[in-house]
Amino acid sequence: MVENVKEAIKEIYGIEEVSEASVAAFWSVLSDLSDREERIFRLYYGLDDGHRRDLLEISKEFGVTRERIRQILSKGIKKLYHPTRMRRVTCGDSGVKVNDPNKIYDRLEDADLSPRSYNCLKRANINTFNDILNLSIKDLIAIKSLGKKNFQETLAFVGENIFRIKKDY
Repeated sequence: MVENVKEAIKEIYGIEEVSEASVAAFWSVLSDLSDREERIFRLYYGLDDGHRRDLLEISKEFGVTRERIRQILSKGIKKLYHPTRMRRVTCGDSGVKVNDPNKIYDRLEDADLSPRSYNCLKRANINTFNDILNLSIKDLIAIKSLGKKNFQETLAFVGENIFRIKKDY
């Protein structure tokens, strides 16, 4: 079964060598999906029993069409491709630690932001920490779909990085 997990990681992320840390991270990332998405992934890639199932077999089990199963897989893969999840799997233990106290995050991809915060900021063409610093609080509040919780998360991210910058000078 471990080989099936490694094959799934290779297929989804295009990695040549899959470490044990990547396998552990993949299980963690897989649990981020909805229960239905996770179950479909487990069946499609044969993660539980080593037997891969095709879309028709899965659709019969769930009582939906093959096309609906394909859509659910596609949606799940988009979630797995989110930069924070992808980095967890592709870097394993050797990658940049998300909460590294000595790291100033220049790019949003390197920050530990929730997918919603990340996507809202990207849609607003905010790609770097510096882009956030150039915004006023009013501009941040005006970002479409950011919401109160994600706004607070973004402010916390800015605050942490400002303190890191001040410590370096």
